[in-house]
Amino acid sequence: MGVNFPTAFWKNQQDNRVDESAPPTITWDLNLYYGLGLEDDLSDVTSTRNFYFDDYIENGGTAFNPEYNSEILGTTTSSPAPYFGWYLQGGNVGGVEYFNTVHRSNPWITEEQGRKIDLLFEADITTWEWLSEYLYVDPDIDTPELSIKKQSYNHFIQSGRAVGTFTLTSSSTLTIKCSGLGERHTTTTPLNSLDHWDQMQLYLNGAAICSGIAPSNSPLVSAAQSTPSFSEGSDLIPWDVDQCKFFNPAGAQSPNPNPSRQDLNTSLYDDLGNVANYSSDIAGGYALDNVVEQSTRRKYTTIGGQFSTTQSLSAGTHTITMFFNTNDGIYQSGAFYGATFSFS
Repeated sequence: MGVNFPTAFWKNQQDNRVDESAPPTITWDLNLYYGLGLEDDLSDVTSTRNFYFDDYIENGGTAFNPEYNSEILGTTTSSPAPYFGWYLQGGNVGGVEYFNTVHRSNPWITEEQGRKIDLLFEADITTWEWLSEYLYVDPDIDTPELSIKKQSYNHFIQSGRAVGTFTLTSSSTLTIKCSGLGERHTTTTPLNSLDHWDQMQLYLNGAAICSGIAPSNSPLVSAAQSTPSFSEGSDLIPWDVDQCKFFNPAGAQSPNPNPSRQDLNTSLYDDLGNVANYSSDIAGGYALDNVVEQSTRRKYTTIGGQFSTTQSLSAGTHTITMFFNTNDGIYQSGAFYGATFSFS
C-alpha cells in the first residue's frame, strides 16, 4: 500500500546511491608518439602507430631501422633525425608476425578511477647489448644478429602525453605525488637543461607543478677497478635505474637529495645460473645483486623519493597535463614515471 507524504519530505531525501563526498574520477586522454623528426621539426611525429617503423629516410625505409643509432633529442646535441616509437605487443606486417613478449601491450596503467597513473618505458636494445656482451645473461647471445634483436628491443625515443580532466562539485585540496625510476648513465648537463634523459613535466590547469629527469648517478670505475675493459672514471652500471630527480616550478629540487631506490634483493644471473658479476672485466669484480625487475618496477620507489605538493581548487572542471620523453633511445629498461592525485 502506498503512503502519500508531503512534497517537502521528498525534496529533503538524499539518494544514497550517489556518494557526493567520493573523490572525483579523472578521465584520461592518452597518447604515444611515433615517427621521424627532421632537425628541429617534429611535425611528422604523431600519435598514429606506424609499426614496424619503416619510414626512416637515411636507410631506405628498412623495417625496424636497424641502422638508427639511438640518438638524443635535445637543444644542443640533437640528432639530425630523431625517431620516436613504441613496440608494444608487436604486430603482423605483410603477413609476417612480429609478436613481441618483451614489452607490455599497453605501457599506460591507470587505477583508482584515474587518480593513479603510470607510464612504463620499454626495454631498450643498448641495455640488452651491454648485459649480453659483458655478463652473458642471454644464453643465445652468439646466435642472433643485433639487427634481429632490434625487432624486439626498442632503440627509439619513447614519448607520450596524458591529459586528465575531472570535475569538483565544491572546493577541494588536491594532493599530487610523483615518483619514478630513470637511467643512471652519468652526464655533466646542467640540471636546468632540456637535454636530460627520461623527462617528465606535469601541469595543472596550464600552470607548471613539477618536472622530473633521470638521476644520472651511476657509480664510476675507480682507479683500483680499472682494466682494459673499463677505464677509470667510466660508468659502471649506466643501464641501471634509480629514483628520478624532481623539481618544483621555481627549479628547486624536491626532495633534495633524491634518495636511492629500494633494494629488493633482485639479482641478474648469467647463463650458468650464477649471480652475474663483472669479475672478468672489473678488478675485484662487481656483483649485480641489486637490480630492478622491470615487470615489478613500481615497487622499487620509496615515499622519501616522491615529489609532493598540494593545490587549492574551486568547484568546476580542471585539467591535468603530463608529458613524458626519454629524450634518447638507450638505457630505458625498468624506467617509468607515476603520479597519484588525492582530494580532501
